[in-house]
Amino acid sequence: MNIIAYTPERLVVQEQLWGIWLLSLCTALIGFFMFMVFESPVDWFGGGCMAMASLMGVLTPTETCTFDLNQDSVTFTRQHWLKQYRWKHSIAEIRAVQVKHHRIAGTTFYRVILVLAGGQQRPISVSATTDSQRQQVIANQIDQFLRVKLPR
Repeated sequence: MNIIAYTPERLVVQEQLWGIWLLSLCTALIGFFMFMVFESPVDWFGGGCMAMASLMGVLTPTETCTFDLNQDSVTFTRQHWLKQYRWKHSIAEIRAVQVKHHRIAGTTFYRVILVLAGGQQRPISVSATTDSQRQQVIANQIDQFLRVKLPR
């Protein structure tokens, strides 16, 4: 998750899953090599690798969370080539910015969430990461940006 725009009126945080894109590219290259060099039935496996890589590339989302003080809104957008998902709330609804953690198979994952007025929690990224320090930096920057608007 990276901050791609930070002005006094607008903050934009974006997550692009480069690891999945890189894995997709490597799978496509291996599949292309197998398709070109080997004969049937191995070339079919190479074609399957290329198809799988294409599917991974098409379904890998880009997530963007935009905080706009002028419009008093926070907008989350997750989009990939096939569809787009969006939610929007008023900045006045935000009560806190926190880093939540959860454990899966002995590994702790972290993500930044917004706590809204009704107690609802909205993550600003669907994907979680093991880098707690980076998530805390993002949460602190969002909190600092919203400090003027958040009731304390």
